Amino acid sequence: MSAHVGIIREQEGMLHALCIIAKLERQVAPVWNRHRWSAELIDLRDLLAVARSITSAALAEPASLGAHYVEVTASQGLRVPHSK
Repeated sequence: MSAHVGIIREQEGMLHALCIIAKLERQVAPVWNRHRWSAELIDLRDLLAVARSITSAALAEPASLGAHYVEVTASQGLRVPHSK
């Protein structure tokens, strides 16, 4: 999450994070469906749900809010914050 959905965010990185989250959810699902729940498995499933929610919300609201912002590349190759 900190690599792709940190304070400075890029759309490509957030989309990559969603792919990683989906892959982890697919790996957790068979274990979860066997009803052999442990505290660690419950925490992992819950943290994946939180990660998906945060990433999806960040993608849905590209405007800069507070300290978090989405970077876009300007024509000169400079990285500037994107805001409304």
